Amino acid sequence: MPHANPSCLLACEILWDCVEDHPPQQGGATLNVAYHLQRLGCRTIPVSSVGSDRLGNQSLSIIKNEWCCDISEIKVLKDVGTGVVDVKIDAAGDATYNIHTPAAWDYISISHSAKNLACSAFVYGSVALRSAFNQRAFADFLQIYQGLKCFDVNLREGQNNIQIVGNFLQHADFIKLNESELEQVAAHFHITSENIEERIFALTSIIGHKIICITRGDKSPVLYWEGNIYHGQVIRVDVKNTIGAGDAFFAAMINALINPDFDPTTALYKASALGSWVATKAGAQPEYDNNIMDKLFNYQAVL
Repeated sequence: MPHANPSCLLACEILWDCVEDHPPQQGGATLNVAYHLQRLGCRTIPVSSVGSDRLGNQSLSIIKNEWCCDISEIKVLKDVGTGVVDVKIDAAGDATYNIHTPAAWDYISISHSAKNLACSAFVYGSVALRSAFNQRAFADFLQIYQGLKCFDVNLREGQNNIQIVGNFLQHADFIKLNESELEQVAAHFHITSENIEERIFALTSIIGHKIICITRGDKSPVLYWEGNIYHGQVIRVDVKNTIGAGDAFFAAMINALINPDFDPTTALYKASALGSWVATKAGAQPEYDNNIMDKLFNYQAVL
């Protein structure tokens, strides 16, 4: 279990995923992370904005009443609508996204009261960096924040400036990205190696010795921690779709890292277990059941 009273501040894109032939589902990469951290026993404080509209009101109700999260740092904007994303799922269950712009989450203000919270971790992602407003807000906060800075790299076609993402990598303590995103980041920093471990070592020589985790779909994840490389387990499941699986993985890793008894092998197993379980579900924020709770909190029993 995580240590007593851990808390995380998360700069969230609050949006709704509109999948063909399905009702809209609440999503957003860092909001999905917030959901899973809350379910894992961490106190989560989402920082974001929604529109003064039906979807915005629905999000506030879900986050407050169903998740039992503090919504005082979520602002309601009159002039910009709540975020919407069109999602297409291919035959393999992989998702592609068309993110509408502008959206309320392009204007995430980190208030004075939020800045004074003594949170264990601050979570931010590259998706929200598409707006200059968020770039300034995040950069200002990262300069003063003293806890674990967790950066989720989600490179979306036409949504991200790799130069800006590269700059924000250097602010982070813990970085999560997938194999394709590592390739793009490596190209940005002129890293020519094709080997994943060599790419990680080359990247750390440029941006500093961060904690770096690479997710690889149906292959084992790779973790760089304190100068060493660790490989996780592959957990085979029948994939329904991949929406939110990486976010669940990231949440489990953050939850492990803010635990003083962090063990990289255990952390990778639990993160893979949670991410693969989410991939069997229809949405990114499924209700937890006894099976997944056993895997997450009774690790030795399932080996």
